[in-house]
Amino acid sequence: MDIKEFKRRIILHKFFIDKAPTPYTPFTHRNPWTPPSNILDKNIIRAFIDTQWTLTQPQSFRRTFNITVAQQKEIKRLATQTKLIINKADKGQNIVIQNRTDYINECLRHLNNTKHYTKLQEPTYPSTALKLKRMVNALKTADWITDKELAFLLPPTTPTPRKFYILPKIHKPPHDWPTPFRTPPGRPIVSDIGSESYNISKYLDHFLKPITFIQPSYIKDTFDFIAKIKLVNNLPSNTLLVTCDVESMYTNIDNEDGLAAVNYFFNKYPRPDRPSGLLLHILKLCLANNDFLFLGNFWLQTCGTAMGKIFAPSYANLFMAKMEQDFFNSTGYQPFLYLRYLDDIFIIWTEDRPKLERFLSDFNNFHRSVHVTYTIHEDSIDFLDVTVFKSTLHPNTLDTKVHFKPTNTHRLLDKHSFHPQHTFKGIVKGQIYRFYRLCTHKKHFEEAVNILFTALRNMHYSKRFLVKQKRDLLFRITHPDNMTPRKHKHTLPLVCTYHQVTQNITTELLHTLRSLNSDDLTDTRLIRAFRRNRNLADLLVRNKITRMPSVRDSTPSLPPFLP
Repeated sequence: MDIKEFKRRIILHKFFIDKAPTPYTPFTHRNPWTPPSNILDKNIIRAFIDTQWTLTQPQSFRRTFNITVAQQKEIKRLATQTKLIINKADKGQNIVIQNRTDYINECLRHLNNTKHYTKLQEPTYPSTALKLKRMVNALKTADWITDKELAFLLPPTTPTPRKFYILPKIHKPPHDWPTPFRTPPGRPIVSDIGSESYNISKYLDHFLKPITFIQPSYIKDTFDFIAKIKLVNNLPSNTLLVTCDVESMYTNIDNEDGLAAVNYFFNKYPRPDRPSGLLLHILKLCLANNDFLFLGNFWLQTCGTAMGKIFAPSYANLFMAKMEQDFFNSTGYQPFLYLRYLDDIFIIWTEDRPKLERFLSDFNNFHRSVHVTYTIHEDSIDFLDVTVFKSTLHPNTLDTKVHFKPTNTHRLLDKHSFHPQHTFKGIVKGQIYRFYRLCTHKKHFEEAVNILFTALRNMHYSKRFLVKQKRDLLFRITHPDNMTPRKHKHTLPLVCTYHQVTQNITTELLHTLRSLNSDDLTDTRLIRAFRRNRNLADLLVRNKITRMPSVRDSTPSLPPFLP
């Protein structure tokens, strides 16, 4: 199938090479049409026929494993056991293993909050699908979408029920957990994949996201934050650095307030290609009918939106932007700098501390849905994955360095993992380049790299390998003129799952195609890209729980939390 798809890419490239490009339409299903293969050079067709013949030979796929038989059996046992829940941590790269009963009790602790959730006798998503179908048809009737977009946005014939699960917040202090030192709090997630509103959520986000980008407090990512910090200068000596965290922002947003904020920004930033009225009706329907399945029962989220909805970050951003605007206009407060990344706020305050505390108190009391916890420092403070501190070399400015959170285990890809060699190089270089961009001073960059290399040495990376990747990357950064520009206009990837057999066969195919010097492949770069195999997370993580635990399942099988 991968070889067939690669052949299709080449045929499409040949067919459309001299034709004018068509506008990209994001809300359409993939077109399965393929031009006739006889438009290709006969030598190219022969190369694919030879490859397909090779794939039919029994010796082409000899099953080999990079783990022992005992390990295979243990993985199967862990995948079928019912006493434990294996999951990823909310932050960091940690693995969390919990008793099934403890995990279920934490889920029910969230669901029993009647402000946010209510139990249903029957699901609402079948009726929601019918309502969404009528609204999507209304978009087509009003000529807002095309026939192809209509087919994409319509709810599926058999929608998949949403699923509720939690990600354990093990970075919280163990003595503050719901069950101290045993059951960490969880971040509630409602998986929306395959639901009746999954595709229409993409359509909503397409119009919401551009408005979030132009808000004055918006931060795209850490590098955008650093770029804005670098513009700060002339800070007085009594400057205070503040970070705030909005508590449970997604679930606490009142639906009416959120819809009012979206409507406000739709009116403030009109677009002729945006069906604002219909979008608000669709958004209201999605917010009011977010039902999901847990333990065989259906529940409904009655307040806020769920992490898992595609439009949720943009929706929450717009709500917070409207609330901030109203607050600043009504109170007259205006910090020297106010930036926000979703629910994380960064403030530079240049007045006295009592006035700052009044500002934070008024901010907490301004809207019933917004409450923040805050940290105040005079010299340095941690925000996102950087530490911001007052510069000693250039007074009245701010510098940055990498911040490693306590939950950061630096657990990257083990060198013995089953991956192509370029993957390990890319991971190491990516981390080093990230440190290079985050650190203002070279000494902090070197400190961060040494911490990373110490962790990677325990994951079987050789010192020579690590030093070489660092040297090569720094040379490319400091000598950009020596980089050879690409001469090819088009890149056609052969995508296949990584395996020794597929590596050998695809290498031979690409070598044959490149040696043909065919006009069909002029100005074309043929590359090979590997998709990863299933890993332990794919095999062991199960977020769908369909039955209550039995007496046997509830038997404690884990000790209390061990740091």
